[in-house]
Amino acid sequence: MDKKELKAQSEIIEGQLGYWTRLKIDTDRLISELAESEKPELRHGDYGWTPKGFQQIMVKTGDDSNIFAGSGFASVKEEFEGEEVLEAAIGNIFDDLKAMQEDLTEFDVGNNHFLMASGFVSVVDTSDGDRVDFEISDLLEIALNLRCLRATHLRKQANDTNN
Repeated sequence: MDKKELKAQSEIIEGQLGYWTRLKIDTDRLISELAESEKPELRHGDYGWTPKGFQQIMVKTGDDSNIFAGSGFASVKEEFEGEEVLEAAIGNIFDDLKAMQEDLTEFDVGNNHFLMASGFVSVVDTSDGDRVDFEISDLLEIALNLRCLRATHLRKQANDTNN
């Protein structure tokens, strides 16, 4: 192969590399845009965890800026560009408060039937009939601990995703 042929092949290869590099950049951009578009719109009162495990609650202000408060700080989102802000809500404080105003005496989760009786809540496994009773006075502690278990799971999941 002479010098002219080598140069021609080199230019072809460089052109192909440029094409694949541009294709990779475009693909990365599209993946990023898709991920951004799939994020739910955060609402006033939404709360959750940042990818690094900081708890936050979002407060919408009258001037249409969002304040993320929690874990010892409060700041406007725009001041946190590049910092960790609430990415997705795990709940909304106002939805929670509204739900607690409704009377509830029983509900099902999977194979478990929860039933309020006099001073107790019974959990019955509908597949085998096993039953566990909890005193009503223990429910606040149980609910808090269940939420802590869920938050721990979500933080670990986020850490596994980020690592």
